[in-house]
Amino acid sequence: MENEFKEKRKSERFKIPNAKVKYKKTSLLTSRDNLSPACPLLNLSA
Repeated sequence: MENEFKEKRKSERFKIPNAKVKYKKTSLLTSRDNLSPACPLLNLSA
């Protein structure tokens, strides 16, 4: 039951060791304060 959902991606997922990501929070005004804290990136695909 580990992977009960079928992957629909055309590209395979891959890992980047120790990678972190920040995302922009939605706001009317743009500033550096609108960025999230750095979060670990588990895997990614095209």
